[in-house]
Amino acid sequence: MRWKELMEGSSVWGLCPVIGKDSRRQFKGVEFSHLDSIASVVKSRRTGRYAAIVETLRLARIRPPSSPSTSGWQTVNMSLPGLNLSTSAPWKARCIRKLKLSTLISERNPQTLHYVENLTEIRRLKKKQMDSKSNIIHCFSMFRLYYEMWMAVVFISCMVHIPVDVAFSNNYVSLTCFTIVLKCFCLCDIVMRFFTGYLDEKENKVIMDPGKIARNYLRSVYFAADLLSSIPNPVWVDKGAPFYFVIDMLSLLKLVRLVTAFKYVSTTAQYFKVENFVFRISETFFFFFLTCHWTCCGIYLLPQFRKYWSGKYFDRSWLIQWDLVDKSRTQKYIASMYKACGYILGVKQGNSKHLAWEERVLACGCYIGGKIVIYFLTVAAIAKFLRIWSLESKYFGIVQQLEGYIFRKRVPQAIRNRLLTYYKYKFKRTYFEENKIKGFLSDRLRQEINVHILSRFTENIHIFSELPQEALNKIISNLHTEVFLPHDIIIKAGCSGDCMYFLYSGTVAVLTPSGKEVCHLQDGAYFGEISLIMQDQKRTAHVIAVETCEVYKLTRKGFNSCVKRQPQLMRKLSREAMQRMETTQIYEDIYMRAYDVLAKRDRESVKVVP
Repeated sequence: MRWKELMEGSSVWGLCPVIGKDSRRQFKGVEFSHLDSIASVVKSRRTGRYAAIVETLRLARIRPPSSPSTSGWQTVNMSLPGLNLSTSAPWKARCIRKLKLSTLISERNPQTLHYVENLTEIRRLKKKQMDSKSNIIHCFSMFRLYYEMWMAVVFISCMVHIPVDVAFSNNYVSLTCFTIVLKCFCLCDIVMRFFTGYLDEKENKVIMDPGKIARNYLRSVYFAADLLSSIPNPVWVDKGAPFYFVIDMLSLLKLVRLVTAFKYVSTTAQYFKVENFVFRISETFFFFFLTCHWTCCGIYLLPQFRKYWSGKYFDRSWLIQWDLVDKSRTQKYIASMYKACGYILGVKQGNSKHLAWEERVLACGCYIGGKIVIYFLTVAAIAKFLRIWSLESKYFGIVQQLEGYIFRKRVPQAIRNRLLTYYKYKFKRTYFEENKIKGFLSDRLRQEINVHILSRFTENIHIFSELPQEALNKIISNLHTEVFLPHDIIIKAGCSGDCMYFLYSGTVAVLTPSGKEVCHLQDGAYFGEISLIMQDQKRTAHVIAVETCEVYKLTRKGFNSCVKRQPQLMRKLSREAMQRMETTQIYEDIYMRAYDVLAKRDRESVKVVP
C-alpha cells in the first residue's frame, strides 16, 4: 500500500489513520522538524527499554502504551449525512439538526439496550434511518423518551382527573377546562403515533415504514379508544344535556391506557436509575389507589344514571341517606372514598336493606373485585420480590464469598476491584450457571441460541457479508466468549498466536511492538487473524483493552475447519492481513526514525556541553 493512500485515510484496520492530513509527505526522506521542542520531554519520559515519545509533532502522533487514548482513531465514522454543520451555521439550522438527531435511535434510551447490545449496531441503524430520509421518529430515540415522560404525566392525570370530572363536576367549570386541556394533548398523541416507529415483538424488529405504522395503529383497540375519549367537552352545551352525557361516558375510555401509562413510567424510572424495589413498591401502592379512586367515582356516578333517566334520585339511595346532594365536591369525594374502601375491604357500613338494587349489585361487584385485586397484588408482589431476591441474593452471596477469599489471601486492592468489576459485568447483578444451563441443552438448541444472540453482531462484520448462512452458523458455533478488563493485554506482540478475536462490545487499543499507538477498535472489529493465516507468523502488534470488553474467540481448530474452507473469505482476510502488517510497520518505522533522530540530537547536545 502506498504511503499517500495511508495519508488520505485508507482504513486498513477499519479506522481513521493516525497521521493528520495536514502533514501529507512521502515516507522516504521525511524530515523531522521542531525536535528541540520535545527533546526535554523525551528526557523526562525515559524508561528501562525505550523513551516514550509524546505526540507533539504533526507528522507522528505518538502516545505511551501505558495510557492509550480513548478518543480519536475510532473504527466508525460518527458523522451522519446531512447533519454536519459548522458552528457558524444559523441558529435555526442548528436547532433543526439537534431535533433530527434526537429522533434517531440512541444508546441513552434505556429500552435500546434490550433491543441492541452494541454500539456498532446502533450506529448502523442511525445511518440507515438517515439514508431513508424519513420523518419517522425512532421508538428508541431520545425525543421519544422525553415525549413518553411527558405523556406519562398526561395519562396519569387522565386516570385520576377524568373520573372525578365525570362523576363530581356538575357545575365546576375548572374541572371541565382541565379535562379539555388533557384531551388536546391526547389528540396530539394520536397524530404523533402515525409518525413514530414501533417494536414488532414477534419478530423483535423496529418497524419504521409509515404505511405499516398506520395500519398497526388503526387496527388496534387503542385507536378507537383514543379517538372517542379525546373528543373535547362542548362547554357551550348544558351539563345535563344528553350529548354532554355521552361525551362524558366516552371520556372514560381513556382508562384503557393504564398499561401504557405504567410502561412509560417504568421507562422513566429506568432512565433516572430508580431502584427496582422502590419502583415496584410505588407501582403497587399507586395501582391500589387507582382501584379505590375509580370505585369511589363509580359509586357516586351510579345514582346519577337513575337521576338522568327519571329526573330525581331514588329515595333509598345512599346519597339521600348520607345527605350528600348539596354538599361540597370535597365532602362528596371523601364520603365516596370511605364507602369504596368499605366495599373493597369488606367492611360493613350501615344497613344494606335501604340501598337501591343497582347499588347492591355494585357493592357485590366491588367486594369481589376488591378481593381479587388485593390477592392478585399480594401474590404478584411476593412472586416478584422472591424472584428478584433469589437472583440478586445468589449474586451477592457469590460476591461475599469472593470478598472472603480476597481477605483470606490478602489480595491487593487493585486486584480486588478488578475481580468485582469482572463479576459485575459478567452477571449484571443476577447470578446464573451458564455452563450448567447449556449442559442440559442439545447441540441443536445451543447452536440456535448462539445464532440468535450473534446474528446482529455478525451482520456488522463486513467479511461475513457474503457468506452463506450455513457457513456463518458453523463459524458462530465455534465462537467462545471471553471478558477482558481495562488494561488487560489481549494480544502481546512477538508471541505465537493460536486464535483470533471478534470484538462484541468495548474498545481496544492497537500498538506497535515498540509501543506506538496505531488505532482504536470498537464493536464489530476483529483482530489476531495474521497468526492464523500465515504459517509460523508471530503476533505483530499489542492489543490492549481500553475498557471492559467482551470478545468472541475463534481458535485455530475452528478457523481451519470453518474459515479455510471458504476461499472468498480467506482471500479477504489474507488481503487485509497484509495491509494491516504494512500499516503497523509504517507506524513502527516512523516511531523508530523519530526516536533515532531524537537520540542523535540528544547525544550531540550532550557533547556540546563543556
